[in-house]
Amino acid sequence: MAKSKWVWHTDHTMQKKEFWKQFENQPTIVLLQGDITQEDTDAVVNTTTRTFEMAGGVDKAITRAAGPGMKEACAQYGSMETSQVIITERFNLASQYIIHTVGPVYGKEGGKEAELLAACYKNCLWMADQYNIRTISFPVISTGIYGYPMDEATRVMARSIGGYFFDPANMNSTIEEVHCVVFTEDKYQIVDEVFEELFNRNDAWSQQASFCSTLRLISC
Repeated sequence: MAKSKWVWHTDHTMQKKEFWKQFENQPTIVLLQGDITQEDTDAVVNTTTRTFEMAGGVDKAITRAAGPGMKEACAQYGSMETSQVIITERFNLASQYIIHTVGPVYGKEGGKEAELLAACYKNCLWMADQYNIRTISFPVISTGIYGYPMDEATRVMARSIGGYFFDPANMNSTIEEVHCVVFTEDKYQIVDEVFEELFNRNDAWSQQASFCSTLRLISC
């Protein structure tokens, strides 16, 4: 999976930082404070509800930016279960695709919140690889109206993304960059601290690669 190291540049970004560059054959992780609806990566991840009704936060912002056609396209699928994904065209966004997933509601999933949240990231990345997507932008899933604590959710996010790319089944992944986009400075600082702890530690991945391929990563 040889690739050049380059970063998309967008005018909407207020802060930006790169991680995971110590691994030559793994994607660059890019943390940004900005507006996810302005991302021009190949795919943007939207967090929706099981029946595609308007949620808050990211879903509301992406729905408004993409236009009414996005919800109409999603409605054709009827409904989704937590951690499932679908992919649609971009509609009015700058990205090429929108990948939709349903995050877990914190405290309402019978103790399986971390497993379901990890599956959201795994399934989005898997879908991206089916479409030969090179760059993808994520919010920190379930941290809005679904109530997942930001620090805890970010740890699941980092371990899930890392585990996906260390899984031998994904060694031919086309993905070159993974963006994590947050809107506020306080959330940026929380994610920055977690990413510094996890993504910039060689031992955090070299010692866990075989285990993390299961993506049941909260117990890592």
